[in-house]
Amino acid sequence: MNGETVGRPDDDLVCYVRVQGPFSRLGTHLGPYSPGKKVILTAKFADMVFDGQTGNMLVWGMENS
Repeated sequence: MNGETVGRPDDDLVCYVRVQGPFSRLGTHLGPYSPGKKVILTAKFADMVFDGQTGNMLVWGMENS
């Protein structure tokens, strides 16, 4: 997930989940505007990281590859 932190110590138990879509990216941050750059409004994969003790979601993201 591009090196993002989940805000937990390295030895904490977490659960990483990857699901395959397509998923709509409408309503999400699509990055900085670049004239002439094609904006992709769907993602092929979504990734989520959950706290291994509470089950709370810590971070999520989407990608096309």
